[in-house]
Amino acid sequence: MIEQKKDGAALFEWHLFEDYRDVLEALIFGADAPLSAEKIVTALAGKLEIAQVESLVETLNRQYQETGNAFEITTVAGGYRFRTRSAYSPYLRRLLKARIRQKLSYPALETLAVISYKQPVTKAEIESLRGVAVDGSLRTLLSRDLIRISGRAKAPGRPLLYATTDSFLVYFGIDTITDLPQLKEIELLLPEEREEEATATE
Repeated sequence: MIEQKKDGAALFEWHLFEDYRDVLEALIFGADAPLSAEKIVTALAGKLEIAQVESLVETLNRQYQETGNAFEITTVAGGYRFRTRSAYSPYLRRLLKARIRQKLSYPALETLAVISYKQPVTKAEIESLRGVAVDGSLRTLLSRDLIRISGRAKAPGRPLLYATTDSFLVYFGIDTITDLPQLKEIELLLPEEREEEATATE
């Protein structure tokens, strides 16, 4: 049997792991969005409980780590999805850097950064921080479903408020907005990014 969870949940029978391991991997791999434990239970017609699904995910991740797999199951935007282990991120970053830049321009990324850290925020507040008009960037981010209109500010003219979406969490591979790095952490990473770019152009 798999070890008992600290919260006192029922022991997870090993035969259940053997029976549903491949099914769970197929569900998470095949889903077009992070898959919650509740949706997995539904897909399995209630044959497993939420606590058992969580135990199964934990066991799979332990197996992946023990066998040296390059991937793991992580929680993103309230659901499960496969992700490459962080040890391999420098290689993937170099591989995907050009493609990422094509998808979102620097002005759009800067606007998205302001919204993610200041949300909910108005267009005027974004422009005040960036010092330029952001109409085009807002249209791009809305069309990519990375931001949404979350309401109106209690200010003259009742301007629209902007906030990030679940698609934003998926795009950046985080579970909640609180998982974003602190600004001080970003400042520490910037010199490393510049050094990598300089090396790549040599």
